[in-house]
Amino acid sequence: MIKKKKICLVVSSEMTIKTFLLDHLKLLCVEYDVFIVAGTNCQYLHSDYKLDISVIKISINRNINIISDFLALIRLFLVFKKNKFDLIHSITPKAGLLSMIAGYISRIPVRIHIFTGQIWVQKKNIIRMILKCSDRLIVFFSTNILADSKSQMGFLIKEKIVAPNKISVLANGSISGVNIQRFTHNDSTRKIVRQKLNISDTDIVFLFIGRLKYDKGVLDLCAAFKKKFSDRDNAHLLIVGPDEERIVDVINKFDIKKEKLHLIPYAEQPEKYMVSADVLCLPSYREGFGNVIIEAASCRLPSIGSRIYGITDAILEYETGLLHTVGDINALASLMEKLYLNEELRNSMGKAAYERAKSLFSSNKVTAAWLDYYATLI
Repeated sequence: MIKKKKICLVVSSEMTIKTFLLDHLKLLCVEYDVFIVAGTNCQYLHSDYKLDISVIKISINRNINIISDFLALIRLFLVFKKNKFDLIHSITPKAGLLSMIAGYISRIPVRIHIFTGQIWVQKKNIIRMILKCSDRLIVFFSTNILADSKSQMGFLIKEKIVAPNKISVLANGSISGVNIQRFTHNDSTRKIVRQKLNISDTDIVFLFIGRLKYDKGVLDLCAAFKKKFSDRDNAHLLIVGPDEERIVDVINKFDIKKEKLHLIPYAEQPEKYMVSADVLCLPSYREGFGNVIIEAASCRLPSIGSRIYGITDAILEYETGLLHTVGDINALASLMEKLYLNEELRNSMGKAAYERAKSLFSSNKVTAAWLDYYATLI
């Protein structure tokens, strides 16, 4: 019997596994002896998905904490030294920095990090410099770098974070692709969700779905909605996601009518809310790819997004959605009104978005690219 190669994926948050890695893990387990380093035991991987995966619990804080970061680095080194992995693969910045350093010291032969967006894009002065240096350290201690979009890869090369010969994009981009069977239009689900939210079948729903953070542009979205739709009773704003920066308190200050604003703190099945909506909005200030856009596209939703790297890979302007200058609330409001008034345009863009998601970004295609990439390295 041929002994399987040992690989280890390192994440800061269990949410990363649930959101991006499940489809990959199902096939990776067939080919490799898979380990995951995460902050929790991730029991659902065994109980719900019956995956043969070893989980090693190491807490990695997203924010800088010298003591806890040093302890996590030591623990990672000991785990890597003990298990002698053939490959380690990190996702998210802090997990990348600590695991690439630990992997380098413990002489793991293949050390991969995938960039999914840069925290420092909107930062200034010393903070920006420190965070850029952190990304350069990740690159230095790694053997291979991935980006989840071609425009992000170009940005990283332009900013001299990584050399062109060290970075790649798998398939057509996206860290996970989209499960076309899961994210699919369903009239019955649409009706049930709208009934629960007290939204009429003919009303227009603008959707934001993701972590509630200032740099996701959710407050710009609220301001744009308030500007154009305060007096239009058939327009609704649906915001779905965990509040990580106490943003809900600020959202409530916009004084949008209670019956028009719907706040859902967390959703195990985000596809249900996508199916219930008419337009996805992602006015983000930074994004690696914008996976939520292709998930919504698979549900036949057009999208409105900011014209930044990452999102420009996910939205084909004027065909699958519309783009606005980042931070331009007036432009965002005008695009929302345009799709609000034009059902034919919403439908045509939604159909084109679905065809593009199915053709370019299916999870099967992305997972196959991951497997092929690992095979070339180990």
